[in-house]
Amino acid sequence: MATSRVLLVWTTETNSTRKMADAVRKGVQSVPHVSCTDVVLETGTEMTFEEVAAHDALILGTPVRHRNMHHRIKRFIEETLETAWLDDRMVGMVGGTFSIGGGHGDAGAGAEMCQLGMLAAMAANGMILTPLPKCTPGADHAGLHWGPAGRSGGARMEPYWPSEPMVQAAFHHGANIARLTHALHGRRNDIFVRGNEAPAADLVAAFRAGAAQDRPAVPDADANPAYRRTAPDGFVSGVTKSDDDQFDTP
Repeated sequence: MATSRVLLVWTTETNSTRKMADAVRKGVQSVPHVSCTDVVLETGTEMTFEEVAAHDALILGTPVRHRNMHHRIKRFIEETLETAWLDDRMVGMVGGTFSIGGGHGDAGAGAEMCQLGMLAAMAANGMILTPLPKCTPGADHAGLHWGPAGRSGGARMEPYWPSEPMVQAAFHHGANIARLTHALHGRRNDIFVRGNEAPAADLVAAFRAGAAQDRPAVPDADANPAYRRTAPDGFVSGVTKSDDDQFDTP
């Protein structure tokens, strides 16, 4: 029987996320005929979009940073997942998330907003998102509709390791994602209809060529490598403007 491939991508600062990621990985590996590739981001640029798209599922894990994901995960999304989005490389893949953080008052540290940000990137790529049902063991301590949300600090921000129920929820989330991935194995290209090819192939090529070049962090005022004065062949829009004012600011 063919093996389904799950990619686990995460980063950490204090190893609390590592504890959750280890549990997710073990959950994935507990399902027969499913493999897990474990990637710890040190910069956010460790993988190409081709390497990501070669898997059947992607799981993202992060520490919570002011209601948002860690900057390495953000960079991974912007420079890798967005590149795959251009020509729909990840449509039909299974996706899931988890996070860990500690905030004053024991209010969740913005974990929901953090995970929604990661899931939004997956949804844009046409992925099938895996929730965390409340019936999941451990969800009474790490339950979030979107994925396990572990705590690394108490109400007064005193640090501690994720509790056993939080780790248990992470394990079962990994197993749930693995089972869903295996159930859909070989059907990835049959789930969603295709026909809208956008952007055009030449613009995709230009975007990737530009991304591969070294260039200043902020471009010169008049520079824009993606700028076009005329629409590509086949362009259709509900708004028609003259060539002179199509880029004017209202």
